[in-house]
Amino acid sequence: MKINNPHNIKVGLSVFDYNLKEYKVVSVGNKYFTCESVRNKVDLLTLRTVTQYQPLKLYIDKESPIKEKRVAELYQKIKSHFNTGYTPKNSLEELEAIALVLFPKRKTD
Repeated sequence: MKINNPHNIKVGLSVFDYNLKEYKVVSVGNKYFTCESVRNKVDLLTLRTVTQYQPLKLYIDKESPIKEKRVAELYQKIKSHFNTGYTPKNSLEELEAIALVLFPKRKTD
């Protein structure tokens, strides 16, 4: 594995986009690789297409985009729960328990 290919991209490898569409790697260079059905070359380090427009992000496994979607979904739910203005939906005890999960006390505190 070369330094400029940290994901060990090889010809024939399947990569996936955010919507789990599969693409096959057809060539690998020193900085970029190409996939069938992808118009632009893909950066080996960032796994994003090289374009002046919105780049396509690719993943080397199906689990990564699924986890990324789940994180975004949970973040949005939590954000909307707490974005209620000045009237909290939770009791002080519940908020303290949440704060302990989010900001655990250090041994020096």
